[in-house]
Amino acid sequence: MRRFQILALALLSVGYVGCAGQEPPSADEPSAAAPAGATPTSASPVPAEIRLTGGGTFEEYTEGGRAIVYNRDLVPEGARAEVTVESDGEETTSELEVWGLAPNRNLGVHLHVNACGRKPDSSGPHFRHSASAAPESSPAPGEPEDTGSPAATPSPESSPEGTASPTPEANPTDEVWLDITTDESGHATATSTNPWGLSPDDLPKSLVIHEKPTQSEGPDAGSAGGRAACITLTPATGS
Repeated sequence: MRRFQILALALLSVGYVGCAGQEPPSADEPSAAAPAGATPTSASPVPAEIRLTGGGTFEEYTEGGRAIVYNRDLVPEGARAEVTVESDGEETTSELEVWGLAPNRNLGVHLHVNACGRKPDSSGPHFRHSASAAPESSPAPGEPEDTGSPAATPSPESSPEGTASPTPEANPTDEVWLDITTDESGHATATSTNPWGLSPDDLPKSLVIHEKPTQSEGPDAGSAGGRAACITLTPATGS
């Protein structure tokens, strides 16, 4: 009997030592792989959705006015327009509809960098997405009126030595062109979709209706004559 008790105690001692010798897994050891098809804990960033709107009946300039007329021959009394610009972060779609403009006219229309103002050139040059051509400032009083797009002027920052090189000519891919052809009643619509999204920090502030069709190529690409009317764009509620 005593021999049996001694043997039992010996076996218990061995079991205790074996359990005590086991150490918990190190924090440095890799954890078990997640099962295939598991959903990641962090979602990909969702592109920003932006919606700009503007419009109304064209009136002479007043403080806070959103639809300004500069040429009553092309934009008669009672003419009006509605504009929407929507961006999902990857594409930007712009839509324009006008009523009551001069009939049977081809008119250049573009988005611009500044809001409408008292003078036709207050809206500045065309809004351009391409980072290769920074927007120009509006001309100082007394300087010739800017008729549209940033010109192909030298850009010293574009080369390491500071050698001037021209910016790309205006085009409907980097800019938003919405040229219209009015019918006999002065009605027209236009839609443009560009392959890039808008940034909340860099938005077009206006849409300008010009007096002539947009020149699509050559040194004057993007030009469309003087400015007949302007619509200030603002972010829609909830965008």
